[in-house]
Amino acid sequence: MFTRLQQAAAGLSAPDGEPPAPMRLVVLVVEDDADTRESLTALIREGLGCSVLSASCGSEALEIIDSKVRVDLVFSDIIMPSMDGLTLLDEVRKRRVQVPIVLATGMTTVLDAATERGAIALVKPYTPRSAQAVFRDQLSAIPRPSAGAN
Repeated sequence: MFTRLQQAAAGLSAPDGEPPAPMRLVVLVVEDDADTRESLTALIREGLGCSVLSASCGSEALEIIDSKVRVDLVFSDIIMPSMDGLTLLDEVRKRRVQVPIVLATGMTTVLDAATERGAIALVKPYTPRSAQAVFRDQLSAIPRPSAGAN
C-alpha cells in the first residue's frame, strides 16, 4: 500500500531549474480513466507548475489524504466506480476542511449537489484552457509554502 504512496510522493521532485517540491503547490488528481488522469497531470504540472499526486479511485485518494502528505487542491471526477466524487468530497472535508475541491462532471443533475457541498464544479467537456483557469483561480488564493514546510 505505501509503495504506491511513496511512488506518488516521488512525483513531488522538481525538474532541474524549478523550485524544490516544498515550494510548489500540490494538486491531487482523482480520475478513474488512466488517459484522462495522465492528461490532467501533465496539464497541471506543465501548465501551472504544480506538483501532482494522482489516484485512480476515491479510496486511493483517501490513502494519500490520510498519509498527511501536503495537498493544496483536490480535483476529482464525480462519476467513478466504488466511490463517487461527492462521497470523496464528504470524506476529504472530514479530514481536511480547508482544502479546495474541484469536481468535474458532464451530468448537470449533480452540479448543484457539488456546489452545495462547497466544491467548485467544472462542467465536462472542458478544454485545457478552461480547466487551467479554474485550477489557477483556486490555487491563487493559497499561500505558497515556505522552504522546509510540509
